[in-house]
Amino acid sequence: MVPNCHIVTMENIRQLPSLPNSCAYRLLANGESLKWWHPLVSGDLRTVHEAGISVRKRHAISEQNVRLEQYIDNINEIKVL
Repeated sequence: MVPNCHIVTMENIRQLPSLPNSCAYRLLANGESLKWWHPLVSGDLRTVHEAGISVRKRHAISEQNVRLEQYIDNINEIKVL
């Protein structure tokens, strides 16, 4: 837990715009189904990697290692699903 950590619930999901459209909470709150690759559907953690949407083998850095002026550049590199 970090000081700015949010507890995600079905009640507050719509007030947390930083969550991706593929977030299970967001999908379910919007009455949508989970994607085929979601481990709760597939029963297999590897399907996230097989679908090519995991962060495995991608350049990832902690927000603690990014200078304030670099934040926007790093956010712009994020692929939104």
